[in-house]
Amino acid sequence: MTFTESTLFRDCALSGKKAGNKEVTAETYQAVWKALQAWVESQFLIKKGCHITGMCSLTWRRSGSSKEGLLRPAFVPVEAFIKSNNIQWRGLCPAPNELVSCEDINFAKIAIRFSQDLNKDMVFTCSRHMFSKIGSAIATGTDVKIDFKVGTLFGKDRKIDFAFSSEFSRARCTPSQDMGDASATIAPQTSPSMPPGRGAVPAEATTKVDTMAVTARLTGAPAPLSFREVKERKASARQQKACLPGKHSPAQVCAPARYVHLPGKHSPVQVCAPAR
Repeated sequence: MTFTESTLFRDCALSGKKAGNKEVTAETYQAVWKALQAWVESQFLIKKGCHITGMCSLTWRRSGSSKEGLLRPAFVPVEAFIKSNNIQWRGLCPAPNELVSCEDINFAKIAIRFSQDLNKDMVFTCSRHMFSKIGSAIATGTDVKIDFKVGTLFGKDRKIDFAFSSEFSRARCTPSQDMGDASATIAPQTSPSMPPGRGAVPAEATTKVDTMAVTARLTGAPAPLSFREVKERKASARQQKACLPGKHSPAQVCAPARYVHLPGKHSPVQVCAPAR
């Protein structure tokens, strides 16, 4: 006989587990499993993975070149789950940089967002008990078939495999996922004309300007000045204020020469400098 969800709920209820002061029934285990399925599906719909502590990770793996931006589902069992139940898995574990980010199982979130009558203690107790029962069933060599909404977990002859449903066989990668979620961060920038540590643009200033610039493009408003543009405008204003006629003697020669001087304001030997 195949070990399915209904068998799982019945066997767990017969063990007499309690959540708080209440004995857990088969109906409670079923409600917890449906909430767990809803959480897993919600993560897959936004192209994110989920990590079920002590059992497995159900996630997406980047496939192909960055231009194609393809995602394929991936099942990665936890090593402790494999060893403690003495079962086999012949799949290949993808490299960490190939996988999208995973959300760890959050029992309180599952109880609040994906159920009506459950609480954190119920979800925690029932989930851990069911994961343990599934492992024990596979360890005995029983045929196992457990629905996870996005696919089905199979167990036979102490071997496990996972078949994803056709709906989640592949997906398109979003820009942030295609770049390994690196586009969500803004790296500090430094001035190219000065060595690191001198004339560096503060990271917080760069981040603020970039955020405002994106907002300006979306709303059609004028883009704000960058940190460097503000600095250059202030230097130019100081230079123009200092370069007034009659303020320098013929012997004064100052640099740099990149500043523009008005004709007739100075003698041939006079070169104006920015204010000190």
